[in-house]
Amino acid sequence: MPVYVDHARIPYGRMKMSHMVADTDHELQAMVKIIGLAQRHHQTANSGTPHYDVSDSYRTKAVNAGAVEVTQRQLGKKLKHIRDAVADGSYYEKPPSKVKLKVKDDEPLDDPDLTDEDISAEGKMD
Repeated sequence: MPVYVDHARIPYGRMKMSHMVADTDHELQAMVKIIGLAQRHHQTANSGTPHYDVSDSYRTKAVNAGAVEVTQRQLGKKLKHIRDAVADGSYYEKPPSKVKLKVKDDEPLDDPDLTDEDISAEGKMD
């Protein structure tokens, strides 16, 4: 899950805040759910770039959940790519859904690398 956090530590009251961004909205919102951050903190209107300002405790949770720590310079480069993706609409595209295959005795087989697009209408692999 390519989610990125910087270490800005911008003062906000008694807290220090950093930025959390992702390559897609789906990835960003998935991380928010994992770390338990309220979606009402989603920032887009003033910044033009979808992101969350996260306290040190949520930043730590995100890193422990797999977020990549980046410098502010690296984040700046990432923000340009995100703004481009927002402009062309690809940032908000939903990823292909995962499928469950049925095998012997109707037991489901989860394949995390297999998507609906991998299976044709007849149920055969493309």
